[in-house]
Amino acid sequence: MMVKQCAWCLRLVNSVGEPTSLLPVPKIYDATHCICRTCGLRWLDNVGGEPVVVVQMEDGRLLVQQQAALTGIELNGTIWN
Repeated sequence: MMVKQCAWCLRLVNSVGEPTSLLPVPKIYDATHCICRTCGLRWLDNVGGEPVVVVQMEDGRLLVQQQAALTGIELNGTIWN
């Protein structure tokens, strides 16, 4: 089973980017490192300065759109527009 860990907050995450651990864990070097939904939204909020809209797609991916402009950034195998 592949372990996924947020490279920013070091919490374990599930396949759709939601944290599954309440606290950070030591870095797991064999894990797949990604950015969790919480850190991704925080990052988009800080760098974009524009409000974002989050929609969960049927396949579980999260579609994030900035209201002013589309960025086309892909994080954690998730489409961030």
